[in-house]
Amino acid sequence: MLRRKYIVALAFLADLQTSAWTYIANDYPQHLQTHCAGSAGVLVNHRSNHMSYSQIALYLLFVLQALDALSTIIALRKPSLTEANPLLAPLFKLFGVLPTMLVAKAVLAGYLFYVQAWVPVQVLLLLSAGYAYVVYSNFKLIRSN
Repeated sequence: MLRRKYIVALAFLADLQTSAWTYIANDYPQHLQTHCAGSAGVLVNHRSNHMSYSQIALYLLFVLQALDALSTIIALRKPSLTEANPLLAPLFKLFGVLPTMLVAKAVLAGYLFYVQAWVPVQVLLLLSAGYAYVVYSNFKLIRSN
């Protein structure tokens, strides 16, 4: 039963991120797209059927965010493991792991959707590499404990 609740929560988070991306891709103001594409080179015409490198990097980052949430939830079910992030650890104790993860990931997703037009694709890839390491570390800790 508990596992099902986590799966439903992660599905909700993935749906929230997909819905927000669809909004950005379809309804982002054309004048901002033109400006940002010229300055940062991260956007393509929203009517195009091809994904830009920025969109691919953003999707990769969202997949890694979901894996981070899943691995953190699984890891914190083990009594020998604790949260290493000093910002999230007190929130986990105050509100619980699942609600805190959902809110934190939703806020991060919203922020990334907002700023992705101004952030170079290299920064998104660097963030993805950092989260890939976090996910790897989480699963390594889960396996060893």
